[in-house]
Amino acid sequence: MRIVLIRHARTRWNDAKRLQGWSDTEPYPEALTSFWKMTEDIPLRPDVIFTSDLKRAKISGKLLLERYGSVPLIADWRLRERHMGKWEGRYSQEMVEEHPEILDVSFRMPGGESILDLYERVSKFADDLKWYCEKRDWQNVIVVSHQLAMETLRRKLLNLPVDGTMWDNLRSSGQWVLVEV
Repeated sequence: MRIVLIRHARTRWNDAKRLQGWSDTEPYPEALTSFWKMTEDIPLRPDVIFTSDLKRAKISGKLLLERYGSVPLIADWRLRERHMGKWEGRYSQEMVEEHPEILDVSFRMPGGESILDLYERVSKFADDLKWYCEKRDWQNVIVVSHQLAMETLRRKLLNLPVDGTMWDNLRSSGQWVLVEV
Protein backbone atom coordinates (compact mmCIF):
# COMPACT_ATOMS: atom_id res chain seq x y z
CA MET A 1 0.00 0.00 0.00
CA ARG A 2 1.25 3.46 -0.92
CA ILE A 3 0.11 6.38 1.22
CA VAL A 4 0.77 10.04 0.49
CA LEU A 5 0.53 12.18 3.62
CA ILE A 6 -0.14 15.85 2.83
CA ARG A 7 -0.34 18.83 5.13
CA HIS A 8 -3.42 20.98 4.41
CA ALA A 9 -3.33 24.37 2.68
CA ARG A 10 -2.21 27.33 4.81
CA THR A 11 -4.54 29.41 6.92
CA ARG A 12 -4.10 32.92 8.30
CA TRP A 13 -3.28 31.31 11.64
CA ASN A 14 -0.48 29.30 9.99
CA ASP A 15 0.95 32.50 8.57
CA ALA A 16 0.76 34.17 11.99
CA LYS A 17 2.34 31.08 13.62
CA ARG A 18 -0.57 30.56 15.99
CA LEU A 19 -1.45 27.23 17.58
CA GLN A 20 -4.56 26.05 15.73
CA GLY A 21 -5.15 22.62 17.18
CA TRP A 22 -8.86 21.85 16.88
CA SER A 23 -9.81 25.42 15.91
CA ASP A 24 -11.74 25.14 12.66
CA THR A 25 -9.96 27.70 10.49
CA GLU A 26 -10.12 27.77 6.68
CA PRO A 27 -7.44 28.18 4.03
CA TYR A 28 -7.54 31.38 2.00
CA PRO A 29 -7.64 31.52 -1.83
CA GLU A 30 -3.91 32.15 -2.44
CA ALA A 31 -3.05 29.28 -0.08
CA LEU A 32 -5.28 26.93 -2.08
CA THR A 33 -3.50 27.96 -5.29
CA SER A 34 -0.15 27.23 -3.64
CA PHE A 35 -1.45 23.89 -2.30
CA TRP A 36 -2.59 22.93 -5.82
CA LYS A 37 0.87 23.63 -7.26
CA MET A 38 2.72 21.87 -4.44
CA THR A 39 0.70 18.69 -4.91
CA GLU A 40 0.90 18.40 -8.72
CA ASP A 41 3.79 15.93 -8.66
CA ILE A 42 2.24 13.35 -6.35
CA PRO A 43 3.36 10.03 -7.89
CA LEU A 44 0.08 8.15 -7.61
CA ARG A 45 -3.59 8.31 -8.46
CA PRO A 46 -5.51 7.65 -5.24
CA ASP A 47 -8.19 5.03 -4.74
CA VAL A 48 -9.41 7.08 -1.77
CA ILE A 49 -8.68 10.38 -0.02
CA PHE A 50 -8.94 10.66 3.76
CA THR A 51 -8.95 14.02 5.51
CA SER A 52 -9.26 15.40 8.98
CA ASP A 53 -12.77 16.65 9.66
CA LEU A 54 -11.49 20.21 10.19
CA LYS A 55 -12.22 22.71 7.39
CA ARG A 56 -8.62 23.38 6.44
CA ALA A 57 -8.04 19.69 5.67
CA LYS A 58 -11.48 18.95 4.17
CA ILE A 59 -11.28 21.94 1.81
CA SER A 60 -7.77 20.87 0.75
CA GLY A 61 -9.00 17.31 0.16
CA LYS A 62 -11.95 18.53 -1.90
CA LEU A 63 -9.55 20.53 -4.04
CA LEU A 64 -7.65 17.33 -4.82
CA LEU A 65 -10.90 15.80 -6.11
CA GLU A 66 -10.71 18.33 -8.96
CA ARG A 67 -7.47 16.66 -10.02
CA TYR A 68 -8.37 13.02 -9.37
CA GLY A 69 -12.07 12.94 -10.13
CA SER A 70 -14.52 10.61 -8.54
CA VAL A 71 -12.79 8.86 -5.66
CA PRO A 72 -14.20 8.54 -2.15
CA LEU A 73 -13.41 11.43 0.20
CA ILE A 74 -13.69 10.37 3.83
CA ALA A 75 -13.31 12.78 6.77
CA ASP A 76 -12.13 11.27 10.05
CA TRP A 77 -11.82 13.23 13.29
CA ARG A 78 -8.84 11.09 14.38
CA LEU A 79 -6.73 12.91 11.77
CA ARG A 80 -7.16 16.23 13.59
CA GLU A 81 -4.16 18.15 14.84
CA ARG A 82 -2.96 17.88 18.42
CA HIS A 83 -5.58 19.45 20.67
CA MET A 84 -3.87 22.54 22.10
CA GLY A 85 -6.50 23.00 24.80
CA LYS A 86 -6.44 26.37 26.54
CA TRP A 87 -3.42 27.40 24.48
CA GLU A 88 -5.17 27.33 21.09
CA GLY A 89 -4.76 30.67 19.36
CA ARG A 90 -1.56 31.53 21.22
CA TYR A 91 1.61 32.22 19.24
CA SER A 92 3.83 29.14 18.95
CA GLN A 93 7.18 30.87 19.55
CA GLU A 94 5.82 32.60 22.64
CA MET A 95 4.56 29.27 23.98
CA VAL A 96 7.90 27.51 23.39
CA GLU A 97 9.73 30.32 25.19
CA GLU A 98 7.29 30.35 28.14
CA HIS A 99 6.79 26.57 28.29
CA PRO A 100 9.72 24.66 26.73
CA GLU A 101 8.13 21.46 28.06
CA ILE A 102 5.59 21.84 25.25
CA LEU A 103 8.14 20.05 23.02
CA ASP A 104 8.26 16.98 25.27
CA VAL A 105 6.15 14.22 23.70
CA SER A 106 4.59 13.32 27.05
CA PHE A 107 3.59 16.90 27.99
CA ARG A 108 -0.18 17.33 27.92
CA MET A 109 -1.46 20.79 27.02
CA PRO A 110 -3.79 22.23 29.68
CA GLY A 111 -7.21 21.02 28.53
CA GLY A 112 -5.63 19.36 25.49
CA GLU A 113 -3.39 16.50 24.40
CA SER A 114 0.19 15.34 24.56
CA ILE A 115 1.99 14.08 21.46
CA LEU A 116 1.62 10.59 22.90
CA ASP A 117 -2.16 11.11 23.15
CA LEU A 118 -2.15 12.23 19.52
CA TYR A 119 -0.09 9.18 18.55
CA GLU A 120 -2.61 6.87 20.21
CA ARG A 121 -5.46 8.54 18.31
CA VAL A 122 -3.80 8.42 14.87
CA SER A 123 -2.62 4.84 15.55
CA LYS A 124 -6.25 3.74 15.78
CA PHE A 125 -6.88 5.46 12.44
CA ALA A 126 -3.83 3.70 10.93
CA ASP A 127 -5.09 0.30 12.07
CA ASP A 128 -8.53 1.00 10.56
CA LEU A 129 -6.92 2.34 7.38
CA LYS A 130 -5.03 -0.91 6.83
CA TRP A 131 -8.24 -2.91 7.39
CA TYR A 132 -10.27 -0.73 4.98
CA CYS A 133 -7.59 -0.89 2.31
CA GLU A 134 -7.42 -4.67 2.50
CA LYS A 135 -11.21 -5.01 2.46
CA ARG A 136 -11.70 -2.64 -0.49
CA ASP A 137 -8.45 -3.44 -2.30
CA TRP A 138 -7.26 0.15 -2.09
CA GLN A 139 -3.57 0.32 -2.98
CA ASN A 140 -3.05 4.09 -3.27
CA VAL A 141 -4.21 6.43 -0.54
CA ILE A 142 -3.96 10.15 0.10
CA VAL A 143 -4.31 11.46 3.65
CA VAL A 144 -4.73 15.22 4.15
CA SER A 145 -4.00 16.13 7.73
CA HIS A 146 -2.05 18.49 9.97
CA GLN A 147 1.59 19.00 10.86
CA LEU A 148 1.90 16.97 14.08
CA ALA A 149 -0.84 14.49 13.21
CA MET A 150 0.86 13.80 9.88
CA GLU A 151 4.25 13.16 11.46
CA THR A 152 2.87 10.90 14.20
CA LEU A 153 0.92 8.94 11.57
CA ARG A 154 4.07 8.59 9.44
CA ARG A 155 5.92 7.24 12.46
CA LYS A 156 3.14 4.76 13.22
CA LEU A 157 3.07 3.49 9.63
CA LEU A 158 6.86 3.08 9.54
CA ASN A 159 7.18 1.75 13.12
CA LEU A 160 9.40 4.67 14.11
CA PRO A 161 9.61 6.02 17.67
CA VAL A 162 7.67 9.06 18.75
CA ASP A 163 10.39 11.14 20.36
CA GLY A 164 12.15 14.49 20.16
CA THR A 165 13.37 13.78 16.62
CA MET A 166 9.88 14.27 15.25
CA TRP A 167 10.34 18.06 15.45
CA ASP A 168 13.00 17.74 12.73
CA ASN A 169 10.53 16.15 10.29
CA LEU A 170 7.57 18.52 10.32
CA ARG A 171 6.28 19.66 6.95
CA SER A 172 4.93 22.97 5.74
CA SER A 173 1.47 23.45 4.31
CA GLY A 174 1.09 21.64 0.99
CA GLN A 175 4.18 19.49 1.51
CA TRP A 176 3.73 15.78 1.19
CA VAL A 177 5.59 12.53 1.84
CA LEU A 178 5.11 9.08 0.31
CA VAL A 179 4.99 6.15 2.74
CA GLU A 180 5.00 2.55 1.51
CA VAL A 181 3.72 -0.11 3.88
